[in-house]
Amino acid sequence: MLLLGNHRISVCIAVLLGLGALYGPPAHAASVVVNTLVDENNGTTSSIANLIATPGGAGISLREAIIAANNTAGADTITFSVSGTINTSGGLGALPTLNSGNTTIDGGGVIVLNGSSQGSGQGFLLSSSSNIISGITIIRMPDQGINISNGTNNLIEDCIIGTNTAGGGGIGNGGNGISMSNTATGNTVSGCVVSGNGASGISISDRASTGNFVVGCFIGTNPAGTGALANTVNGIVMTNAGSNTSGGTLAGEGNVISGNGQHGIFLNNSNDNEIYGNIVGLAADGETALGNAQEGIMTFTGEDGNIIGAPGAGNIIAANGSNGIQLSPSTTTHLVRGNYIGTNAAGDTGLGNGGHGIDINGTQHVIGGVGAGRET
Repeated sequence: MLLLGNHRISVCIAVLLGLGALYGPPAHAASVVVNTLVDENNGTTSSIANLIATPGGAGISLREAIIAANNTAGADTITFSVSGTINTSGGLGALPTLNSGNTTIDGGGVIVLNGSSQGSGQGFLLSSSSNIISGITIIRMPDQGINISNGTNNLIEDCIIGTNTAGGGGIGNGGNGISMSNTATGNTVSGCVVSGNGASGISISDRASTGNFVVGCFIGTNPAGTGALANTVNGIVMTNAGSNTSGGTLAGEGNVISGNGQHGIFLNNSNDNEIYGNIVGLAADGETALGNAQEGIMTFTGEDGNIIGAPGAGNIIAANGSNGIQLSPSTTTHLVRGNYIGTNAAGDTGLGNGGHGIDINGTQHVIGGVGAGRET
C-alpha cells in the first residue's frame, strides 16, 4: 500500500529543515494570492508588494505572481483564492521561468493549468533552487508538463501531470510529464500522478543530473492506480544519468509504474541508480495485471552498478509484455535481489511476464544472494 500522504509530509519536513540548515532564515518572505483565472500580464510586477498594490485589470494572475516573485528577494509563496482552469495564452506564451529560487506555488488541488492554446513550451520551467510546486494539475502542454533544467533541490508534490482527478484520457502533455536535465540535482517528485503524456512519464538525463528521487507516484495509471493511462513511451527513463533513485526502502516510497506504452523503467547508459519498492506491471493493489507493454525494467547499454531491489525493499515486477528485467549486453555489475518477479505482492499467485523473469546478458551481475530477503 502506498502511503502517499505520510511520505509527502516527511519529504516536506526534510526539505525545509535542509534549506534552513544550508541557507539560514530567508532575507525576506513574501506571499501573494492569485485571485483570477485569467492569464494576463499588465500589473506592476517589479515586486510582490508592488503587484499587490497595483494588480492587473482582472486581478493578480499566476503569470504576474511568478514574475513578481522572481523580482522579490527571499522565499516567496504563491497561493490561490480561486479554483478552476487557467488557460495559458498563446499570445503570452509559456509561463515565466522560476529563476530566482525559493518560490512555492501551492495550487491546493483546485487549480488546473491547461496549455492547449499556448503554442509551445512547458507548464513550469524551473532553473533555480529550492522551489516547490504543489497540488496543481497540468494538461495539454505542447511539451513537458514540468521541466527542471539546471535546477537543484526542488520539490514537485501532489501534482497531476497529463490527466485529471477523474483519470481522463486524451488531455496529456505533448512531451514528458516531468523532465530533469542539465545539472538537475537533488530534486524530488513525490506523490504525483504522471500519466497519459506523449513521451515518457518522468525523464532524467545528463551525467550531471544526480541525486534525484521519484517516490510515491502513480506513473502510467489513473489516480487510483486501478487502471492503465499510458505514457506513450516509458514510465521512467534515465539517459546518461547516475545515482538517482526510483522508490525507496521506507513504507510509501514505492511507485506504481504500470500500463505504459513501452518499458516501466528504462535505463540507458545510466550508472549507479537505485530502484526499490516499486510495483511494476500491476495495479496499486499488487494483485491486478496492468502490465507495461514491453519490459518491466530495462537496462539498455553501456552501464554498470545499478541496484534493482534490496532485502525488505524489493520490487514487484509482473504481468509485463516482455521480460520482467532485461540486463542487456555491454552492461556490468548490476545487483538484483529481493524482488517478486512474475507473482503478486504476496508471492502466492502467478502473474507472469511475457518473456523471461530475468534475461541476463552482460557480465558480473549479482542475482539474489545468501541471507533472508536477498533471493529474487
